[in-house]
Formats: sequence, structure tokens, C-alpha cells
Amino acid sequence: KDLTFSFLISEAGIKAEDAFLPAMATALAVKNWLAELLPAEKEMEIKWPNDVLCQRKKIAGILIEHAFSGDRIARSVIGVGINLGADTFGETRFPATSVILECGKTIKPLEALTRLLPFLNNYFQKIEQNPRSLTSEYTSALYAGRKAETAIFKGLKKQVRIISVNRNGIPTIQTDDGPEIVSGTEELQFIP
Repeated sequence: KDLTFSFLISEAGIKAEDAFLPAMATALAVKNWLAELLPAEKEMEIKWPNDVLCQRKKIAGILIEHAFSGDRIARSVIGVGINLGADTFGETRFPATSVILECGKTIKPLEALTRLLPFLNNYFQKIEQNPRSLTSEYTSALYAGRKAETAIFKGLKKQVRIISVNRNGIPTIQTDDGPEIVSGTEELQFIP
């Protein structure tokens, strides 16, 4: 019912300091493909670092593993999971949804992958051609980018807004205490 796949990128020549750019490209490709598939009124966002939300519910997730050679990424394995036809979900930290629940459309996994591939190709070209615009588009698509959302930050429940995310995936956030730099995903967890 759902689509899960992995792909390998080897010898891309991406600098280690830009290691988050493939995650940005993948998240934007998935988000924008889903935005085209779903009704226009469905709000699509990216929850840092690697989830795609529809109507504030998780509809897709991305996992990336890099292998480095010196100051470059030698290869990356990128895993993507998209909820297409699921209509029930087990215990999840964040509420979940699927294409079928959001619009009643049935789409087969192979058809979904075929339609998603051009989006992935387009966004991966931007890594080399225009990383600044990729970073800007990713930041503007973020959940908690336009307004503060509830999160656990350094063990405390706070209202958090993401101000920016650099090319290495490190966000700068705004809390009631002022601007902060997040050191890792374990330090910042959004909660519904």
C-alpha cells in the first residue's frame, strides 16, 4: 500500500560541510510531488530534519547515511518512505496520515515512484547548480518556520521557531530566551 525505497549516490563530490543538502533536496522533492498530487488546500511542510507533513501530520520520512572520504561525501544511501494507502497507524510520536486519507486517491507504489523521480532529479541538480536557493526553499518550507510550535528543547517544553538552517543541517531557532543554535536532533524534538 505504501512506498518505501532507497537509492545510492556515489562520487557526487559534495563537501562534508554540505552534508545536509541531499536531505534538503529529497525532502523538497517529496513535499512538492505530494503537493502536486494532493488538493491545493492541503498544507505541506517539512518538519526538521527529515519528515514531510500534510496538515500537520507525518506523511513521509527520509533517512540518509553518508560515507565520507576526506572532506567529501564518498556515497550516500537515501531511504524514503511515503504513506500512500495506509489507513491505520500504530503508536507514533507525531500524528500520521496518508494520500488515501487526505484525498481518497489510490496510487500504486510503482506509479508513485515513477512520478516522484523527476522531482528528485530536479532537486539533486540544485545541489550543484544553486545550493543557496535550495537552502532558502527548504527553510521557507519548514514547520515552525513561519510561527512558533511546541517542542522539547534541551529537555524543556518551549515555543520554538526555526529562523534558518545551514547547509550542514544545523538550525538556528528562536525561543522565549532568544536565539539558539541546535546541536543535534536529540536536543530539539517537536511535539504535536
